[in-house]
This record gives sequence, structure tokens and C-alpha cells, in this order.
Amino acid sequence: MMDGHLVGYGLMTAASITPDAHMQGVALAPLAVAPEYQGGGIGVAIVTELDMRATDLRRDFVSVVGDRQFFGRLGFQKAAKYKLDPPFPVVTEDHLIKELVPGVLASVRGKVNYPAPFLTQVAN
Repeated sequence: MMDGHLVGYGLMTAASITPDAHMQGVALAPLAVAPEYQGGGIGVAIVTELDMRATDLRRDFVSVVGDRQFFGRLGFQKAAKYKLDPPFPVVTEDHLIKELVPGVLASVRGKVNYPAPFLTQVAN
């Protein structure tokens, strides 16, 4: 909030990896900052806060489909590096993941799963 106006927001929801169902992570989506406030650190502050909250909830990872340059600065890496498939068809390089527990993804392989609403196509 700035001057009583919402200028940015982010949401994390539960995510998992199959067949390694013991992994508990979160999906970061959506993340938005009003255009006139972009570039001022608000997006970074939102992601940093959400990462801390996910860590406090003992989540293992954060998954996002987004801008590689922006999220790369925040410690996200290509999910393909860990041999993790995206939850839905996307450009492979845009599916990014961040370990919240160092090394937790080292031996994990599979598919990152998002909640059903992320998988539903909206009719035009």
C-alpha cells in the first residue's frame, strides 16, 4: 500500500512434486505491481516476504512461471536443472524453482503440481 492505494500483490498456494509426494512447496502466482511503481523494488519486496512466510511454514520450494531475469536475481533457477517438469504446457525456460531448504531438490525428479484452478482453461 502506498498513499492508501494497493500497488502490488503476490499469492502463494500449495504445490507438490510427483512422484515425490513428501515434498511440500508453494506456487507463486500471481505477482503484480502497478506499472507506475515497477522498478522500485516492490516486486522484490513482495517475493522476499512470501519466501520468508513459506520458509516459516516449512515449505521446501517455490515454483513460478515467469520472467527469468527478474526471478533469477532472487535465486530462482530453471526447474529443468532439477529434472522437474512444469505443471502445464509452458516454455521450459520460464518454469523456475527456488529451494527454500538447501539441497532439498538434489535427488528429486518428477512433475511440479499446482492446484486445479491453475489447470483450468478459461473460455473467451
